[in-house]
Amino acid sequence: MKRFKTPDVRWLVRMWRLFVVVALVLGSASLWGSFSPAPASAAGEDLRIKRLKLSVWPEYDDPRLLVIYEGEFTDGGTFPREVRFRAPKDAAVQMVCALDKGDHKCQVYDTIVEGDFKTIVFTLPIPTFYFEYYNSQIAGDTDKTIDYLFVNPPYAIDSMDMEIQQPLKATNFAINPSSTSATQDTQGLKYFNYTFSGVPADKVLNFAISYTKSDPNPSVEKKSDAAANGDGQSNSLIAIAAVGAFVLVMGASYYVFKKSKQQKRYSTRASSAARMRQAERNVMPSKEGPPRRVYRPTAPERRPTGPSSSGSMFCSNCGTRLDVSDAFCYNCGLPVPQRGNPVGKQR
Repeated sequence: MKRFKTPDVRWLVRMWRLFVVVALVLGSASLWGSFSPAPASAAGEDLRIKRLKLSVWPEYDDPRLLVIYEGEFTDGGTFPREVRFRAPKDAAVQMVCALDKGDHKCQVYDTIVEGDFKTIVFTLPIPTFYFEYYNSQIAGDTDKTIDYLFVNPPYAIDSMDMEIQQPLKATNFAINPSSTSATQDTQGLKYFNYTFSGVPADKVLNFAISYTKSDPNPSVEKKSDAAANGDGQSNSLIAIAAVGAFVLVMGASYYVFKKSKQQKRYSTRASSAARMRQAERNVMPSKEGPPRRVYRPTAPERRPTGPSSSGSMFCSNCGTRLDVSDAFCYNCGLPVPQRGNPVGKQR
């Protein structure tokens, strides 16, 4: 109804303001997590990588080079804490995550460019991590070469396993330095393996890879991964969207509830008004004082209307006993006939 329009609009405005406030709070928390100062020991020597698996896959599901870091820090009692990893300056970072029992929990990160490399800085909530990027450093059309440079993060590594994958349909595949072993999976992809131990912080390893491949298609078809994102902001956006959806649903539910309650209240008022109007129709105005309700018996008893021997009489309309001195019936207001008055003459 018209009179309920203004409160409804105000309620929607309040819900919109609440949604904006929640979104700003979550966004500020994400930015604070990205730009907050690093702990004193974030890049200190006390933090080491217990194990690291480094995967280098040329043309796996993309024409570029895919590099994957998967490992675990040794100091498991001081997390969450800030950590840093390095990638080439033009690398397209795909995932920066905490790896929790196979579940990739992507984190918000910051990027610091340092010469030909960029440092990925983020807060890791648990010791296990997952980090991957694509890099366009494959040179050549058919005879292809890759000069892969591994720059260790600022942490010593206790044990590192490295694998370099040979693309499908690739021939004359060669690596310098040569690998210690080779394996093959069920898809026919071949892996050349390396094992390192006691790798010092900031260690640089260089691998020259060459092969021949005329087919421009990658080894496998690329699968979309909801966890992967190019800006490292997926968790924050999902959280904001979830909170916003929750607020809107709750607001809409409350709006419907309030609207139905107002309509019920209006209907009750309308029914009361109708009953009052009906009651007013049953009231007869009187010349003396406020209106009086008329009571009409279904079968009024016929009484004599003239004066009795005791000096009383009865109203010809409602049968109420009257005194001879009454000018009007005090029950229905009908004028009482007087002696010698033609108006009150009875038949």
